[in-house]
Amino acid sequence: MGERRWHSSKMAQVFDTDGSVATAVCVGRDVTERKAAEEAMRTDELEKVTILNSLSEHVLYQDAEMRILWANRAAGESVGLTPDELVGRHCYEIWHQRSEPCAGCPVRKTHETGQTQEGEMTTPDGRVWFIRSDPVRDADGNIVGAVETTLEITERKRAENALQESEERLDSMLQSIGDHISMMDRDLNIIWANKTAMKIFGNNIIGKKCYEVYHRRKEPCEPHPCLTLRTFQDGRVHEHDTQVMGQNGEMRYFHCTANVALKDNEGKPAAVIEISRDITQCKLTEEALRKSAEQLRETKDYLDNIIESSADAIVVVDMDGTVRSWNKAAEDYMGYAADEVIGSSNRKFFADPEEPERIMEMVLRDGMLKNYRTAVLNNDRKPVQISLSASLLKDSEGVPIGTVRVSRDITKEVELEARIKEERDNLNLIFDSMVDGIYIVSKDYEIEFMNKVLIGEFGDRVGTICYKAFHNREEPCPLCKNQEVMNGETVHWEWNSGRRNRTYDLIETPLKNIDGTISKLTIFRDITERKRAEEKLLRVSRDREEIFQALGNAVIIIDPEFNILDANRPVMAATGMSAKELTGRKCYEIAHRTTEPPENCPAKKLMASKDYKPVENDMEALGGIFLVSCTPVIEDGDLVKIIHTMADITERKRAEEKLEKKIEELRRFNEMTVERELKMVELKKEINSLLRGVGKEPRYRILEEIDTGTSE
Repeated sequence: MGERRWHSSKMAQVFDTDGSVATAVCVGRDVTERKAAEEAMRTDELEKVTILNSLSEHVLYQDAEMRILWANRAAGESVGLTPDELVGRHCYEIWHQRSEPCAGCPVRKTHETGQTQEGEMTTPDGRVWFIRSDPVRDADGNIVGAVETTLEITERKRAENALQESEERLDSMLQSIGDHISMMDRDLNIIWANKTAMKIFGNNIIGKKCYEVYHRRKEPCEPHPCLTLRTFQDGRVHEHDTQVMGQNGEMRYFHCTANVALKDNEGKPAAVIEISRDITQCKLTEEALRKSAEQLRETKDYLDNIIESSADAIVVVDMDGTVRSWNKAAEDYMGYAADEVIGSSNRKFFADPEEPERIMEMVLRDGMLKNYRTAVLNNDRKPVQISLSASLLKDSEGVPIGTVRVSRDITKEVELEARIKEERDNLNLIFDSMVDGIYIVSKDYEIEFMNKVLIGEFGDRVGTICYKAFHNREEPCPLCKNQEVMNGETVHWEWNSGRRNRTYDLIETPLKNIDGTISKLTIFRDITERKRAEEKLLRVSRDREEIFQALGNAVIIIDPEFNILDANRPVMAATGMSAKELTGRKCYEIAHRTTEPPENCPAKKLMASKDYKPVENDMEALGGIFLVSCTPVIEDGDLVKIIHTMADITERKRAEEKLEKKIEELRRFNEMTVERELKMVELKKEINSLLRGVGKEPRYRILEEIDTGTSE
């Protein structure tokens, strides 16, 4: 009793034999069930339309001529039109301002192939869209249209580009640094190196052990552990000076600083960056002065279509918070099947139990919710970051009966954003670990960044104008390179600060920001002491060269391969060749006209000895006779040069030869004279003997020389 029912009535007249109306018949039929079914169908259709209109995706139904037959609210709002105003028009006219379908259009491909098609397209306003087209067939299986589902992925693309630009920016800055930089993993494998490192040690160093490349060792450097391993152990900055060998065998000195470059999920060092400044020139300058003076990216796909095929999770929740619908996309990232959650409260899915009430309050207050970020817990109770849009679901009388919630997993995007932040933090960490001053300025000369070194010298001036902060000027400096750098040039120059009486080596290079603007990165290096040392070395070198050229003896400097490195004026005068012509030639080719060193070559004897002691002997060379003296130049126990001094003793030798001949002649004459005198003595003795025999006095007086055996 009291139940409301629907009836359908039909009246009919009944006539008598003369044609008059005799009575009327009324037939009634109970149509309550049919009315209930029609109402349920209208409610179901309204619910589907509400769901489609709550999607953030654009949904279009197009006929075989690609004319729009139906569109949801999101599609109309994207171009400032109502869905009805889109009907009858072509999508390529509205979104792409074209008179014909776009190249590679997925909808057109669906009509051509009869298959679901997907693709990415960019509209003239610069937005990027992911498009999916599904065929619609009639009862006979013929394609009568297509459903186009379009999702804007501009922000995702920007995030991907931002990560790529951040990586390129970091790489550009590291590549522009003049120091050689490399990154090692825990096994001391080189996993990254800048161009400077590859120029010194070769282009194939990635993947090799750092101690093999830099020190030609088969095991880690001593003392163990090295500074890189110490940084892995304690996470602190370590530095030292070391000597390494380049790919061409030349020895170089470097000041190395090791710092943490990357950390793992536990906060432990995963990679260490080693920044090595070439101090070879400083070492050589010091040595020369001493000798001279004393001498995200990651992406996600949206593969599902409307409702069950949607890339977004679609969940219907009633006013009591009970789940009434749960599509496959929700199953995929939440890990719950629909039959597990339908009929249960949605409270258990949120990381914050109060979040469902807040969401319902915002939807009831504003009528809808768009791109709201929150965290849910999947079936493994792990947090999933989502972007949620919601709208009210109403019945046919406009009474709210629940909410339609469209969400998507943005965990990757959040991680991507975190990676971008981490990249920036790592970049600042690298800058702060450098011993050079570094700052970044915008095109308007505003200081955007200063590292610790520069802050320690000038104070924290971030946000101020560079020429005011550093030079106390009211306008840009005359030598400022800002314009050249903003035009894409990298400038390397020296600047002398008269106010501070210091000289700086500057490297200024363009830096592309995430928003596409250009800033200038400047690296300050104080080279005052180096410049002063170079000036002293230049003066000493000039004095040495003057003394070298003024020597009276011929002097050449050769390497251990007998190649002439330098020669003074007497050598040039004797050979008729300039120093440039002599340099690089073999000394024995010039001095002896031979193809190999002579056997008595003192340089050859010096190199054959183990202790490299000076060697001196006479030699014929350059048409004369010379006293040749070879003195070794030793560096780190190795013979690097030989000073070859030649004193011309030709005249002295000729005088000695004459003297020898005269002495020989005198000796022979003396022998003849002595022999004659001895015969005279014998004759005198015989005469005296004969006189004594006849009783007379000897005529000759004979003096006997006992010591010499001679007599007179």
